[in-house]
Amino acid sequence: MEQRNNFFFIEQINSVFDRKQTCEAHVYTRVRNFWFSCFGRGGSMREKTVEQKLVKAVKAAGGICPKWTAPGFDGLPDRMVLLPGGRMGFVEVKAPGKKARPLQESRHELLRSLGYRVYVLDDPGQIGGIIDEIRTA
Repeated sequence: MEQRNNFFFIEQINSVFDRKQTCEAHVYTRVRNFWFSCFGRGGSMREKTVEQKLVKAVKAAGGICPKWTAPGFDGLPDRMVLLPGGRMGFVEVKAPGKKARPLQESRHELLRSLGYRVYVLDDPGQIGGIIDEIRTA
């Protein structure tokens, strides 16, 4: 249902700007590009949007959430969550409904075997619970 509503919104923008002069076409393009950057072309939330919400929530909790990259060691989680009091966890961010790849699952198990908390986040509604678990670990 939400995907249908998103396309309805885009159709409304198209119909409004189809009647306007070409000098206003750049406004349409900017609105359309913003919409696609948030929801993609399929109408669902993108990984980037979920990741931005995680970073914002961690900052609000008094922590930092740096992007984690390790050249030559693929499959590691996308973000470290560092909270006050030395609390730490790793978060793999996915677009809604997407799952971690087998290599990523393997790396998550490696980190868990070392005693770290690792989460796969594919729904912004999970963010508060993840932060609470890391905070109370």
